[in-house]
Amino acid sequence: VVINDVTGSNRAYRWTQAGGLSDIGDLGGGTAYASGISGDGTIIVGKSSLGPNELAFRWTQGSGMTSLGHLGGGGSEAHAISRDGLVVVGSSFTNTFDTIAFRWTQAGGMVGLGHLGGAFSVARAVSGDGEVVVRMAAHLPVLREAGFVLTIENADGVVVSAQEHVVAIAKP
Repeated sequence: VVINDVTGSNRAYRWTQAGGLSDIGDLGGGTAYASGISGDGTIIVGKSSLGPNELAFRWTQGSGMTSLGHLGGGGSEAHAISRDGLVVVGSSFTNTFDTIAFRWTQAGGMVGLGHLGGAFSVARAVSGDGEVVVRMAAHLPVLREAGFVLTIENADGVVVSAQEHVVAIAKP
């Protein structure tokens, strides 16, 4: 299974050997960009336009494209999905125009993961089981991006540890 805009038309496509190339649609604004796919290829995430905003989406063959919402600022973008398809991560604007990393599950919806003293954080990757999220954050007053890993220990809390220059994650 392969995803992304292969035609230059600002559309997200899904290709399978059995079905060939198919446009996965949009949220109503005419554009869609795929950025992640589950391990079995059945769930796709990304962003799609709706009115003046772009919103994070989750697509399945059965339900089509659905918005994951936002954290109050009108826009969001999904960057990655866990291998099992149950956890989506990305970034969303807040009502104070900050950009905050999020973690989304069907049970809990979109939950902001905060930032480390700045106004910017973005979740870029997630482990296969959805328990580890890799975020980038800009630290103020000097705009400097640093990678850090957020480990979700349980439904009651999180543990944050700064890890400079995180490039990839792996969890056995």
